[in-house]
Amino acid sequence: SMVGCLNTSFAISKFLLSLDPLRDPMGVLLILDYFALASSPPSVTENETFLVDSVDSNMVQIYHRDDDVDKKNSSAAIPSYKCNLIDMPNWAYSYALALYRLSLDDDNDDDGELISSKANKALQSALSKFPSVLPLLLEKNNIDVQGRSFKTDWPSVLPFFGMKSVCTSTTKDGTAAKDENMLDEHTLKCAKMGADRIITIFVQRSFKLWAADDVVAWLYDNCVKVMEEEGSGKKETSAEEEVDDVKSKAEGQAVSTFQPSPALIRYLRCDPSDYEDSFRTLPADANPLDEALLGPVMALDPNRRRFLRRNRGGRNAEEEELELQRQMMMMQAGGVALGEWDL
Repeated sequence: SMVGCLNTSFAISKFLLSLDPLRDPMGVLLILDYFALASSPPSVTENETFLVDSVDSNMVQIYHRDDDVDKKNSSAAIPSYKCNLIDMPNWAYSYALALYRLSLDDDNDDDGELISSKANKALQSALSKFPSVLPLLLEKNNIDVQGRSFKTDWPSVLPFFGMKSVCTSTTKDGTAAKDENMLDEHTLKCAKMGADRIITIFVQRSFKLWAADDVVAWLYDNCVKVMEEEGSGKKETSAEEEVDDVKSKAEGQAVSTFQPSPALIRYLRCDPSDYEDSFRTLPADANPLDEALLGPVMALDPNRRRFLRRNRGGRNAEEEELELQRQMMMMQAGGVALGEWDL
């Protein structure tokens, strides 16, 4: 992908994932959604359809088994976790963006409103689950979040997403809520770290996909809807969810907030630098101004003679052997084999 071969990268990523979709040892799922959207031509929605079908089918799931737990107790069951693609931050946002692109396709005039509504709900769900992605995307795209206008008012929206909690649940007295579905503190912390690692990779690769004016406007509109629904408490809930809310409030317990899936812990081993679209020519700890590096390059003798072409005619075998030895010695010493040139 560093040389712009996005279609080739997308095809290779799908091939690598097909070799081992359960373990995903190469971390292809962290970047497959980007290749699908970035390599899609403007008038063709094949890649968007692939992305949407991958999420809706639930055929690909993320599995993680914590082998470090209870190593001393061999009889204890090793905990294992799994989640769907929509539970990954990058796929949650890319799924919404793919639906948004499909809603703009002229071939979907009949289902355009339905797909558009589905895209809005998907983006609102992603914003509720992973709110920290929003300010990172805006910052990467150099969006003005300080100014106010009749169309956008980011200063009134961003504080809401900055205060949202995605992994804690507390009671009125400030203590942690105890629930059978709640994870232990260590697992929850690792899951949050795994989600943050995926968010870092997603933002550094996919931020350009969210830079278009219509996409930013669509993102802002759904941020306002999320803020209004969650802020006023008028979010649509089922009858069972309402009963659970009443019970939790009666017990002095707040409604549990979203928790990242522990299956995301498997991606803690992935380094964000491996997913950058550029590479370093020097090690990270190297000093580019080091004299040992610049000395040989900057060494210049202004009084040296011009290069002269050597007349190779009339050499005997002994001279050829001596010249070959001289060139080998210069190469071993780190110099340049001058071959046919003399100073």
